[in-house]
Amino acid sequence: MDIEEDEVVISDVSQPSRGKKRTSWVWKEFNLEGEGTGDEKACCMHCKNKLSGKSSHGTKHLSDHLLKFCVKRKMRASGQQSLRFRTKNNGENRLENHEFNQEKSRKDLAEMIVLHEYPLSMVDHLGFRRFVSGLNADFEMISRRTLRSDILKMFENGMCTLKKMLEVNQGKVAITTDLWTASNQKRGYMAVTAHFVDDD
Repeated sequence: MDIEEDEVVISDVSQPSRGKKRTSWVWKEFNLEGEGTGDEKACCMHCKNKLSGKSSHGTKHLSDHLLKFCVKRKMRASGQQSLRFRTKNNGENRLENHEFNQEKSRKDLAEMIVLHEYPLSMVDHLGFRRFVSGLNADFEMISRRTLRSDILKMFENGMCTLKKMLEVNQGKVAITTDLWTASNQKRGYMAVTAHFVDDD
């Protein structure tokens, strides 16, 4: 009976230590990733750098990052913006404010893959990842599965736009088809081309 009571007390004492709250101010500017795995990472909300998030490592290295090393945080705090040169169609160089947009960059990546018929696995290539990181370290590289999803969404949006355009068109549409078999894949393909004259 005494042993059972001691066991209950021990389990009660050990419970609260598991759900220890992180109360430091730095957690307002870091996201904790991989909680409970033993390899927790603290991801900076400003520059996306990942540092150790283990509670045993404390938070001094995190506060040092925010106060001394995070350039993005300093720029935002001072209201400073990134600048870049943009070359206009007439060849004129112009200095302008630049704000990175992850969604637009993802769309541009999907369009590049489709336009040049690159393999989806390109986003896994180490050389390509290094190149992109060198151009802009803010870009979060996506997986080939996410890229495939982006391309399918782009296709569906394009198909809806085309349908709406053809619905309001007053003229006729001439449709031609082309069939061929890819020798290396032993698969048949069909391309459908539509020609039409719009109101303009």
